[in-house]
Amino acid sequence: MYNFSISEVLDQAWALTKKHGLLLALIIFVISLVESAFTNWVDPTQINALVENLDTNDPNAFISAYSSMLQNVAFSPYILMGSLLTLVLNCAVRAIMLSLAKGTTSDISIEPVKMPVMAYVKYIAWEILYGIIVCIGLCLCIVPGLWIGARLATVQFYFLDNPEIGFGEAIRRGWESTDGHALNLIGLGIVCFFIVMAGLLLCCIGIYFTEVIAHFSLIVVYLILSGFYSQPSVADNLNGDVETI
Repeated sequence: MYNFSISEVLDQAWALTKKHGLLLALIIFVISLVESAFTNWVDPTQINALVENLDTNDPNAFISAYSSMLQNVAFSPYILMGSLLTLVLNCAVRAIMLSLAKGTTSDISIEPVKMPVMAYVKYIAWEILYGIIVCIGLCLCIVPGLWIGARLATVQFYFLDNPEIGFGEAIRRGWESTDGHALNLIGLGIVCFFIVMAGLLLCCIGIYFTEVIAHFSLIVVYLILSGFYSQPSVADNLNGDVETI
């Protein structure tokens, strides 16, 4: 069994972030703009109806118009398109970061993005399913939600690292690799949360840089638990970016 400490993971993540963080933060920022362009879209006719009802001083009419607008926004094809596009772009960014952490590529490039379409499909399907599972766990009780989330935290990278892997096999490997590490992963998650929030102190835009640290942290955990960092050839591939464990 492979083990990790939070301090070691953060050291590895920081080493990667120092080299690639600024450009990755810019990419994540652009993705957030793309997502906002879709999710903040509201039908102009709905806004006009809302303004007209506001002018009538009829609170019931205004509430009705506002509720109608929220319902249309929630099920708007623009929202669905934006969410899907964001998942695809996030998948591409994770693939790039995984490649950098493995030393497969020394600089940010589009090569890791050239995966089979099914790899994207499985990644997106898993992200949706993972969100549902964690939400259910949190609703039932916070602790089970955190524990399940931690045990399944690395599954996403099996799809990126092994595009041909089956859905069930990726879940099995992710579940088995985190056995005995749930508390450590929860602790790392809490630390990363505060790191990301610290980015808000840097005129808010710093959050995109601290997000990179958090993403690299989880990737490093995946590479440790999957045994990648223990391979003798890894030190040469990493070009001194991180230390092997």
